[in-house]
Amino acid sequence: MSCQSRNQPALDRGIRDTVKSGCTSHMGTIDCMEGTVMAAVKELPACPVETTLTLISDKWKVLILRDLLPGTKRFGELKKTIGGVSPKVLTAQLRQMEDSGLLVRTVYPEVPPRVEYALTELGYSLKPILDAMWSWGQEYKSKTAL
Repeated sequence: MSCQSRNQPALDRGIRDTVKSGCTSHMGTIDCMEGTVMAAVKELPACPVETTLTLISDKWKVLILRDLLPGTKRFGELKKTIGGVSPKVLTAQLRQMEDSGLLVRTVYPEVPPRVEYALTELGYSLKPILDAMWSWGQEYKSKTAL
């Protein structure tokens, strides 16, 4: 497994098709006759391992994924189960994960407002990676136990 080249532009297939069909793209926004489609056109690393790390390598993201795998959770539940994370940092991490398409945030029009977080299909697709991390961690702990 080797990743030689560093960065290459990555366009979502749907965005590329839209641009080909006569829409114009400027600074991550696609303008069409029907209106403007907001799309984050980002530079992704060419290496798939590096791409994965870009999405989940921040300190709390893997723990957020772990805690959302069983199902939907509210902000307070996530804060409690993760522990040690400030509300500001947790909010920033959740927003980044939402922007990446790993989770969905649902706001219910209630007083007080209820906000729930759940993994998307893309987020659930990371389960084998988390399972492998769990297995590796268990093996490491058993080998290094005194």
